[in-house]
Amino acid sequence: MPGIVVFKRRWWAGSDDFVLPVAVLVFLHLLWLIAFVLTFSLADFKPSAACTIGHVTIKNYILGYIVIIGASVFLEGIMFLISLRGSILEVHPRASMQYLLYLRLVFFLFDLSWQVIGVVWLALHYNECEADVPKKVVIGAQICNWSLMLAITINIWCVFDSAGKKWVKMKRFQESLKGKQHRKRQSGRRNWRQRKAIRAYEESWDRRFNLLCCCIDTNRNRNSIAEIAKLFTEFFRDLDVVPSDVIAGLVLLRRYQSIRMRHFVSQGSNDIYEYLSGVPITPKTEFLQLGQPDVLEEFKKVNYYMRYAMAAYGWPGYMMIHTSTGLCKIAPGLRCCCCQKGELPGVVGDNCCSCNLVGLLRISGLTEQDLIYATYHVDVGETPFYVAVDHKYRKVVICVRGTTSLQDVLTDLKADAEVLPLDPPREGWLGHQGMLMAAVYIRNKLKEDMILAHAFGSDPDMGTASYDLVLVGHSLGAGTAAILAILLRQEYPNLHCYSFSPPGGLLSAPCVEETKPFITSCVVGKDIVPRIGLAQLEVLRADLINVIKDSKEPKWKIIMRALCCGNKDAHRMKLDDIHLEVERNVHAHPSDSQIALSSHTPLYPPGKIIHVVRSHPSGKGKSSCCKKYKPVYQAIWADNCAFDQVLVSPTMINDHMPDNVMDALEKVLHNVGPPKPTHTLTEAERKALLEERSPSSELDQPKEILTDGQGNSEVQTAENQALPRFIYEHVNEELVMSLDDEGNVIFTGSKQKPKLILDLESKDPVEAPLASPETISERSSMAGSVSQGSGVTSNRDSYRQSVQSPMLETIQHSPVNKTCPKAFNCDTVERDSENLCSNQNCLQNGESVTKGRDILTRAVVERVPIEECERLGIEESEIDVDFSQMISKQKKKT
Repeated sequence: MPGIVVFKRRWWAGSDDFVLPVAVLVFLHLLWLIAFVLTFSLADFKPSAACTIGHVTIKNYILGYIVIIGASVFLEGIMFLISLRGSILEVHPRASMQYLLYLRLVFFLFDLSWQVIGVVWLALHYNECEADVPKKVVIGAQICNWSLMLAITINIWCVFDSAGKKWVKMKRFQESLKGKQHRKRQSGRRNWRQRKAIRAYEESWDRRFNLLCCCIDTNRNRNSIAEIAKLFTEFFRDLDVVPSDVIAGLVLLRRYQSIRMRHFVSQGSNDIYEYLSGVPITPKTEFLQLGQPDVLEEFKKVNYYMRYAMAAYGWPGYMMIHTSTGLCKIAPGLRCCCCQKGELPGVVGDNCCSCNLVGLLRISGLTEQDLIYATYHVDVGETPFYVAVDHKYRKVVICVRGTTSLQDVLTDLKADAEVLPLDPPREGWLGHQGMLMAAVYIRNKLKEDMILAHAFGSDPDMGTASYDLVLVGHSLGAGTAAILAILLRQEYPNLHCYSFSPPGGLLSAPCVEETKPFITSCVVGKDIVPRIGLAQLEVLRADLINVIKDSKEPKWKIIMRALCCGNKDAHRMKLDDIHLEVERNVHAHPSDSQIALSSHTPLYPPGKIIHVVRSHPSGKGKSSCCKKYKPVYQAIWADNCAFDQVLVSPTMINDHMPDNVMDALEKVLHNVGPPKPTHTLTEAERKALLEERSPSSELDQPKEILTDGQGNSEVQTAENQALPRFIYEHVNEELVMSLDDEGNVIFTGSKQKPKLILDLESKDPVEAPLASPETISERSSMAGSVSQGSGVTSNRDSYRQSVQSPMLETIQHSPVNKTCPKAFNCDTVERDSENLCSNQNCLQNGESVTKGRDILTRAVVERVPIEECERLGIEESEIDVDFSQMISKQKKKT
């Protein structure tokens, strides 16, 4: 990036793309240089007229080759070194490359003329010349050099940009306008230059697609090809990139995504356990509970209808499943082309041997009676499909085939958003243009030929009239089936669609939400197709631009590093080594801020999405990437917006293949996945985390003394408690509790909350919280504060209830009741077999009930001996009372 400019024309190659081609030329030329030098020095040249090429002897001819090849090697070495300089966007260190290419062209012309002389001599004097070794060397050099020239010519044709001259003129004109002040006066001319260049690139893309589709009727689909060419032109508008830049950008983006995932997992500030197939696993991740019978049955149904989607591919799908034995298995069911003529009833567009029909029946397990209709006619916007009756689940199945032909590719590339033809129209309901065309085609075909009516009435004895409708498809067929389900929803309200590996740019957000009750999609691993739409590709374009701008490495090093297995440099890199934490702007141009790139309406996969992810439990912690481990497949529910970017991976194409999708779904049922991962902290990390949250709390854990009804006490330590002991550390100003005249509890104090302290002396394992703990409510804080001194029950449920509510469980009283004078009712504060006012003369001096109640409230809240309690004879051990019990009894007395 950008493309090199040679002969006033931009080319589809950069100045840093000559590393590998020049290295190959240097290697081959060095070999031939050594061969010619040895031949010139050691061979026996027998002088004769037959060994003369015009006025040049064969010895002088070889000497001329040595001079030409030696000069070429020297020049190519310089080109190789210059091409190594700079990063992708740093083109100034390689500015001399175009002049070296001019000089290399001169040597190329000398080499070509010398080659012509050698061909003439070989044609006239090869048999007469007696110098066997020199003439064999010459003929070998001729074959090699002509092959190299053919390869160079093909490469030149591949990198030739037909609109390159207009591009250079437009860029030079834009550069000249940057220094002028009156841009508005020149805007019309500038737009004219730009429109001319854009039109040239549209014609270039149009020629490419016509060449790609040379074997199909391009006249019929000329409008579709023109629309696709315009779409590609807008996507790459004013973006000066070459194909090798895209490859290097994908390598960098994959490295960045891998480092970012490892960085997020290693952080303790988020709730991500790990990434499975690029999906972050958090506490909110919903795994399919296949242990539940209804969920298991529904997933088996998904697996079952994947075979129908696979069957739509016909004999190629059967060969995918049975690669080595497929031909032998399918051959007995084929028809004889000579014996039977014409198509079978209900089958359109199959070959004479009915290969597709046989493959369909073998994969799906259907019989010919169950198959109602099948068509293999294909065109742009017209996709093959079949209709069958499924007696197992009592369904009529419409199955649409995925992409297998060039016409299907053109249907996929018509990716603009178009309004769905619904009655009544729904605002904001948009769909993929090409797949909408295919869905409308199938709907019209079903109505015109009354195919569904025939299917529902095919077997009255089996009750087919009461069957429901099911739509199935994979890839292109998945998107078409999903849109077709929306179109048929009003007529068949009970229909359901199973969409396998649907395209990402399929439906708009309002439409997606409405399709979740009747569309179930399935995606495997890092499949690229559910992550590809125009909006997703624009995000990918922005990411590629960002990583290329951020990279300081040469392009050749980036690509060569990606080809090396077990690259340790990438594993040693950190997130700081790649600075991509910038705002993602899909409109931003890498070199000109005045140019805005294209942007389209985001579209999403349809319905509820089941995402099958891989986990590698046996391969964790292994450094070698060449050693493979058998993965375990699990299924989770995924959000439609989770497929908003492409995950660069070697498996992103294989995960889309229908046989791999079917295999992954079966492995989810056969293999038992590991449990949901959890964060596990070491003892040192746990203590550090707790000390960080309560740095001022270093309390010794007291032993709890539990008393039974008979006055016997038992020491309760941290080892025999059911749960680790949580204590609240209080400050007097944090919370003050008091009673009003009616016995109601009043809370006053600062906004500071009590600190939660975990008893570190406990030997029971404690799982660290996966995310930041929720803020403790005022109610739970009060409950913990008043129950601090009480014994911790061994019952787990009772412990949780004591934390959730301040109204604690009433403790059974001792049969021995102690009384106080009537001036103060000590029954209101007795606990177990002990009375808080153990002194019988506690309030004989006439203190009021209200004053005694306030004293007890302060004693409970502050939990320290106070002068009033000492004067009244209340001991410190008796202050530890159940505050809720005191409140309840005070209410009764009041």
